[in-house]
Amino acid sequence: GKAKSVTVIGRSEVPFARLLGPEIGKAILKMHINKEVKFIPNAKVERFNGDDADQLIGITLNEQTVPADVCLMATGVTPTTDFLKDTGIPLSDSGNIAVDKVGPHIHLR
Repeated sequence: GKAKSVTVIGRSEVPFARLLGPEIGKAILKMHINKEVKFIPNAKVERFNGDDADQLIGITLNEQTVPADVCLMATGVTPTTDFLKDTGIPLSDSGNIAVDKVGPHIHLR
């Protein structure tokens, strides 16, 4: 079936601005708003709320609760590789690890 409503909770003002740039982020935001997707920017999720049967009923953020019965969560695209800085593993300026895919394994470049 089709969802009754969709709300996107974002940590930034514009989705994907850091990854794709603010103009593309604004275009993506506009496209979703035109399809009646709600967007809550600059939000920090504080808590997932459940009922007595441990079913999701809402998400608390910025001291407000958004009703929800399903949550799809994306963790972002910022690598957490600071701990590798002094290991000799080469990192790009953005903190990514350069790799080559070879067979069933991934190898560092």
